[in-house]
Amino acid sequence: MARIPRPRRTVAVVVAAAVVTVGGCTVFQRVQGGLERAKDRRDLADLTRAAPWPRDELRIPDGTPREGVQGETYESGFSFSFPLPTADDPRALATYRMLQPADDGSLAAEGANCAAKILSCTDIGNGITKVVTHRTGNSTASVALYQPHGDRVFSVRVNGVHADQDRLRRLLTRTHPATDEELLRILRRPGYRTDWS
Repeated sequence: MARIPRPRRTVAVVVAAAVVTVGGCTVFQRVQGGLERAKDRRDLADLTRAAPWPRDELRIPDGTPREGVQGETYESGFSFSFPLPTADDPRALATYRMLQPADDGSLAAEGANCAAKILSCTDIGNGITKVVTHRTGNSTASVALYQPHGDRVFSVRVNGVHADQDRLRRLLTRTHPATDEELLRILRRPGYRTDWS
C-alpha cells in the first residue's frame, strides 16, 4: 500500500479543517439568523397585539426618521413620537396617531373636542381640521391636524403654535403601510423581551 507523501497529507488535513470550520460557521450563522427572525416575529406579534387593526393596516408618514422614534399600540390605536424641530423649539417632538373615532363625536379618542374653550378648530380642506390648543395653566400650546378616514382618525401634533402647517399636512397625508422592520424599529425599545424571548 502506497503512502501519501507528508506535504500532501498536511495540505489535505488543512483543507479538511477549513471545510469543517467554514461549514460550521455557515450552519451557526443560519441557526443564529433563524433564531433572530423567530424573535422578531414573536416581538412584532406581541408589540402590535393591542392595536384595533391588523398590523399590515398600520400606516406611518413617508420619511419617518430611523432614529429617535418611540411608539406604542393600544386598544384604541397606534401612535409614535419623533423629532420635528420648530421655530418654537429646535428639539420638539411630533406625535403621529392613528386612532378609532370617539363615540361622542370628538375627533379622536384623545378627546380633541372642538367645543372645548381651550381649543380653536379650523377646517383647512380635504377633510383636515387644524386644532390649536391654547396655553393655559396646565396645558402647553400646540398645533394638531386631524383627518378622519372611515373607522380611523389620523392626526399629527407638535407643541408650540409656529409649526409649519404644510409640513404637518404632508406628514398626515403622505403615508404608507409600515413594514415589519419599521414597526419593530418604532415599537421595540432596547432590551425588549416578549414572554417567549
